[in-house]
Amino acid sequence: MARDRIEWAEGLVELWNSGDYERWLDEMGADFEFTPDPSFPDADTYRGEDLRRWLRDWISTWRENRFELIGVEQVGDALLMRGRWHLATRQTGGEVPLQDFTLVLFYDDDEAQRPGRMSAYFDHGQARDAARATG
Repeated sequence: MARDRIEWAEGLVELWNSGDYERWLDEMGADFEFTPDPSFPDADTYRGEDLRRWLRDWISTWRENRFELIGVEQVGDALLMRGRWHLATRQTGGEVPLQDFTLVLFYDDDEAQRPGRMSAYFDHGQARDAARATG
């Protein structure tokens, strides 16, 4: 099961990087929840149409937006996806300094192919702690 989840997650990164964000959201499912890093000014948990609106606003901020996957590991029932955002601002086209980032995909049960929710963390230790707390 872990290999299937990892392959699915890697496919999500490819889909994201293709720029087809609506399809990415469709792939996640209607009940999917996302919580950005606690340091975000609008940190909250988003789902459904609220998630689509939030994500469209976030995407519209950037002229370029690509996620570089560094590695994937399973911690309990969660997947940790370490990566880097490659971002360029819409106004100037200047690149934002690279920063490592960890996405935690949480699964509702052992048999679930898709995660029910995902949280983002700039601090990898916080991401691991969140994953351990659910497993």
